[in-house]
Amino acid sequence: MLQTEADPVAALLMLARVQTKQGRFADAWQTAERADQEARRQGMPRKVPGLHLLRGDVLARLGRLREAEQELRAEIADFPASFHAYTNLAALYVAAGEGAAGRGVLLRMINNNRGSPAAYAEAVRMLRVLGDTGGADALLRRGLALHPDDRQLHALAG
Repeated sequence: MLQTEADPVAALLMLARVQTKQGRFADAWQTAERADQEARRQGMPRKVPGLHLLRGDVLARLGRLREAEQELRAEIADFPASFHAYTNLAALYVAAGEGAAGRGVLLRMINNNRGSPAAYAEAVRMLRVLGDTGGADALLRRGLALHPDDRQLHALAG
């Protein structure tokens, strides 16, 4: 049996993700709201993995940037190992012309994940996507100095 068959919250989140991929952002927002309401109705804690992340993504696509920021920050607070929440928040800041804030989010991701090689690698990839190759290269050098045997970081070094 699929997890979603027994878990209506997971099913609603899955539907909202599909609607987002289809570009149906208003529908995705309504579905994410229903998932949140269902979680509360079931007495589930508000800490549903991916709920704030999805809500933040949809809100950003709807142009509701401050609300998106709040949702992404909530996902990070609840799930500090959620790299996607950090990278989405960093991209949101960069898109709003706040590059320094975006880079700061990626550094917090590294710090909140105890300087893990995976966090360094994700931050390097995101900085490259955001066009900050100098910052990405500097961060990669730092990550390699701390984790000289990490294959993921070496692969990014080319």
